[in-house]
Amino acid sequence: MHRVLKPGGLAVVAFSHRAFIEKAVQVWAAEPDDGEGHAHLVSRYFQHGPKDGWEKLATVDISPRHGDPVWLVTAVKSVST
Repeated sequence: MHRVLKPGGLAVVAFSHRAFIEKAVQVWAAEPDDGEGHAHLVSRYFQHGPKDGWEKLATVDISPRHGDPVWLVTAVKSVST
């Protein structure tokens, strides 16, 4: 994602907690099923990307009042990379 996104571009990863756990990778299945744990996991992918490659990393719970939880992890590609 970092390679193809323009400097200053916004990366957004969206996910719900709905999953077939038996088909999920082990690290995803091992996280608490609360959304926040999965958001933290996705955030780590940005943090372990290119050095100083991302800024303004944020996690946002956009879950509807009634329905499945939905989370976003956002990051902006650094202009200096």
